[in-house]
Amino acid sequence: MKNWFYNHTDGSTNMDANALAAIDVIDSQYKVIAAHLITEESRKFTIGINNDSCRFCGKNAPEVTFKQDAHALPNCIGNNVLFGYNECDQCNNKFGRLLETHFANFMHLDHTIHGVRGKKAFLNIRWTTP
Repeated sequence: MKNWFYNHTDGSTNMDANALAAIDVIDSQYKVIAAHLITEESRKFTIGINNDSCRFCGKNAPEVTFKQDAHALPNCIGNNVLFGYNECDQCNNKFGRLLETHFANFMHLDHTIHGVRGKKAFLNIRWTTP
């Protein structure tokens, strides 16, 4: 398992031993069903089955709507192309408001340092001196 990691930014295969051990545990419990390299040139790709049924709340159309694009991975980590069916607008808004906002705030400094593009541009650090 230790040879699968590849950093597309700098071409390295180095990764912290503790992180690799954690990934080994996850890898032993899940089966990869799809792998996508997301780049600036990638086109929109939607995964899942479009059956107007929400996998989170279990509600179906017309009780809930499915008009919004639901990111399969959060937009705040740079995903602008991988979307998923089976997430109603109500759940999409709830996750965006409750989970992804906190996750984005938590990841802000890391994204700035590593150059992860936000919705509109790359993030910047404003330094102030006392």
